Amino acid sequence: MIVVSKDNEDRVIAYMEARVVGQSGFDVLNGEYLYIADLWIHKDYKNDWSVFRELMNATLFKAISIRWVYFNRTKYHNRMSKNYSRERIINMLNRVPMMLMKEVA
Repeated sequence: MIVVSKDNEDRVIAYMEARVVGQSGFDVLNGEYLYIADLWIHKDYKNDWSVFRELMNATLFKAISIRWVYFNRTKYHNRMSKNYSRERIINMLNRVPMMLMKEVA
């Protein structure tokens, strides 16, 4: 699924591509894992936490069955992140910004 965030002038300022997968990493209907394949945020909005929050909330709303979230960490040569629980992601979205966003972006 692809989730897009737009500004007031209807321009795309950010997008996230995510897939619901099973334990094997292959696409599965109602899988337990969410793999964030791609995330892009325009440089003018990198420090705007609400843009990432909007993308992640929309993704979590669409992927109801997931229990875990993971992604590639480009900072560390595309090493896979640890699994974050759905509850932890929701708690991170509601508190201090930038902690998770620095790893994903």
